[in-house]
Amino acid sequence: MNEFVNRLSSNGVLGLLFYLLPFGYISIKLLVSFVGDIRRKDNEHASLTGTLFCSLISCLISGASGSLTIQYAVWIMLAYAYAEYSYLKLESKHV
Repeated sequence: MNEFVNRLSSNGVLGLLFYLLPFGYISIKLLVSFVGDIRRKDNEHASLTGTLFCSLISCLISGASGSLTIQYAVWIMLAYAYAEYSYLKLESKHV
């Protein structure tokens, strides 16, 4: 069964929203950072944030297949994306 449908049926709408909240937060932050990097013509950071955004979204899409193995990978990807976003944010303040 689909992982998201399983969360919805076992925890309700509120449970599903709390499950997806961290992914939505970091996805929006990465997308805003990506657009800002494109406007500043910072290709190195733009390629990194774009790749992280696409990787996170593809992990979430593949979680729709119901595979629990990929669900471990999506949490690791979320942690990596948040850490990298925080690092890039700090780096841009020091420039």
